[in-house]
Amino acid sequence: MSDILASGQWKEFSVSNRGALEIGLVAPVPATLEVVGTSSAPKYLGVSRDAVAFPGRAVSAERPVTVRANASSQEAFPGDCVVDLSFDAAGGEHAYLIRGIPVAGQASAPLLQLTLEGGSIRVRPGEGGAATLGLGGWCAKRREESGASLAPTITEIVVDASASMVQHQPRVESFLAFVADSCAAIGVAAPPVRSFGVGGSVGASSTGMGGVGSVQMDPDARGRRIVVTDIPLEAGRCECLVVGSPEIVRALAPHSGAPYFVPDGDVWNELLREDTAFTSQTLATMDPLLDWLSHPASSNASIGTSS
Repeated sequence: MSDILASGQWKEFSVSNRGALEIGLVAPVPATLEVVGTSSAPKYLGVSRDAVAFPGRAVSAERPVTVRANASSQEAFPGDCVVDLSFDAAGGEHAYLIRGIPVAGQASAPLLQLTLEGGSIRVRPGEGGAATLGLGGWCAKRREESGASLAPTITEIVVDASASMVQHQPRVESFLAFVADSCAAIGVAAPPVRSFGVGGSVGASSTGMGGVGSVQMDPDARGRRIVVTDIPLEAGRCECLVVGSPEIVRALAPHSGAPYFVPDGDVWNELLREDTAFTSQTLATMDPLLDWLSHPASSNASIGTSS
């Protein structure tokens, strides 16, 4: 007989890695199961793909295995939607029924995370015991599953507090939240954030490129300092993440200036969204920004945008 676990009322359980693991999904709307991170391909059962089997030895110590429910419509699961999971290990030696897992508002909802620890498979809810609903955390988890783990190299963020930046405040806040959420998901400290107006610090100048809202900061030899601003800095200054239109930046910023990255409109739309119905297209859209976050400091000789 299966042990019944209610979502939100359990933290983890352990099963043997001998034999096969079988997982079944029961959902009130059409949905499929997806297993990511196994060392061998899982076997999906039936045309509806709402059941899956794979050997316990396919769960490795190198990276976690994630079990997700994907809405067949590719749109978010409806409000208050919950699903149930059956989980059998070692030919029924360990059997669980997990009831009432919330998936509302997500197109691809993490249900379980499996890790190999000390010869046993540890099973935890969601993304490993804590829901990671922010876009940054979601992207970091998807990168981890694909084997291209996020490794941020930014060691300090300086935000331009000039008057011309006021209109961009929502974008600035969404970027900072994305970085913090990404770092939290992979268990590293987020880079410290400082805010300076033009001429507001030692090492900053009151004259930016074109005199328009630019903080001039020197690169930090100890790490990767970036400036969030509206116009790229002069040559020899810090690398920049530039808010605003890529077309305007290309028109105003000479290519002899400091290295910069300009997220395109699709990236900002993802950063500013309030729902959590993230899909594979979301990850594809965010890939340029994720790659830029992981650039080595020595790569700061290139200039470009995400488009």
